[in-house]
Amino acid sequence: MCRSYADRGPAGGYQLVDGYHTRLTGMTPDEADSLFLAGIPGPAAELGLGTVFAAAQLKVLAALPPELRSRANRVTERFYLDAPGWFTEAESVPQLALVADAVWNSFRIRVRYERWNRTDVERVLEPLGIVLKAGTWYLIAQVDGEPRMYRASRILEAALLDESFERPAGFDLAAYWSTRNAELTALLYKETVTVRLSPHGQRMLFLLGQVISRAGRAKMSEPDADGWVRTELPTESITHAVHQLLQLGPDVQVLDPPELRDRLKAAAAELVELYGVSDFIIRPAVRRDAAAVAEIRVTTWRQAYAGIMPEQALAALDPIADAKMYRARWPRKPEALAKVVQVAERAGRVVGFVRSGPYLASLAGVEPEPSKDAVAIGLINALYVLPKHQGGGMGAALLKTATEVLASRRMDPVVLWVLTENAAARRFYERMGFAPDGGSQLFPIADLVAGAAGTEIEEVRYARPAAL
Repeated sequence: MCRSYADRGPAGGYQLVDGYHTRLTGMTPDEADSLFLAGIPGPAAELGLGTVFAAAQLKVLAALPPELRSRANRVTERFYLDAPGWFTEAESVPQLALVADAVWNSFRIRVRYERWNRTDVERVLEPLGIVLKAGTWYLIAQVDGEPRMYRASRILEAALLDESFERPAGFDLAAYWSTRNAELTALLYKETVTVRLSPHGQRMLFLLGQVISRAGRAKMSEPDADGWVRTELPTESITHAVHQLLQLGPDVQVLDPPELRDRLKAAAAELVELYGVSDFIIRPAVRRDAAAVAEIRVTTWRQAYAGIMPEQALAALDPIADAKMYRARWPRKPEALAKVVQVAERAGRVVGFVRSGPYLASLAGVEPEPSKDAVAIGLINALYVLPKHQGGGMGAALLKTATEVLASRRMDPVVLWVLTENAAARRFYERMGFAPDGGSQLFPIADLVAGAAGTEIEEVRYARPAAL
């Protein structure tokens, strides 16, 4: 007896009865594997097809012959697709299902979209396709006849319009995406820098990202005798390059452009100033340092105060006379000094100094007479480093030593005076934790420099809180 699986219709046609199924006997083992390897339940759910996708898999699995069914089950047990990259959270895409429906049925949608600068804009879009790139969804939609790219997570609101549109003939989603991807890369990485990389720097190039590291490896020269190579790296801007190349530390040397070299040098100097260096020593000054201290003061004044103090006043500075005065005032016993001097010595040469002591006026302008056990206010009287030795952390080290000496003498908080127009010095002290406290006065230049009578230069007082 032959069982019928179809009903004849009144017009001569046939339809399959409910519950009919067939075995997929024509499917090869590799085809069955690939079908279930393509399972992406996460993205399917985001598209609004989660239950549909699961039901389709179950139906296909039930229809497979036993030998292919077990093979398909083995694939799902042993292969899993996780689209987003490591240590990144999946973006929320609440409008994606509606957008996918519009793509599928060629309906226009009205969206409120958050642009890159965090402003919102309303658009009517003609959705052409959806792309999943490294766990991030993108909508390709037509606006004014031109396809554009939108990040799905930035679609804040979406409404399906009762307006269909004609899909442009010949539009190829894959080809558009490939072309757009190349255009964005070229637009984003519009600068090129030339560098040398040590062997370790070559291994750590991945820190700069896939695009930069891949381009850098493609253009590497043959290594020199020390294993260093020359290459070119794409970057978004000089500012981006500074932050990127700092990750490689001493394993990268910038050859071009000069601006990048200068900015990396400045950044390195600030780091050294922040953390200190060990190629110089800080020690208490002795009487024989008087000539070096005088020379440092005169040299730094002429460099730092050019354009602030009168030229004739700076020209009148006399390091020999200053050294003679310092030696005459220097007591035989260092502990007798009211003002303590520390010097910075590099390669046997004194190249910087700081002088500190008690502040002889209170912050309110009253002359204090503290008792022996009272806590006094400390003053940084002078801090100078020869120009060629600035930017290497020496000034910060001298200032730190001086504040420690003042604290040991129960002088805390600490104040100092700086010329109002000396912007570089003010930035330095602010980085070191000092701030203007409202005090100001005229710098007594006439008392210190011959030929400066009648000149008035303002200085402001900076203070640092106690125990900072």
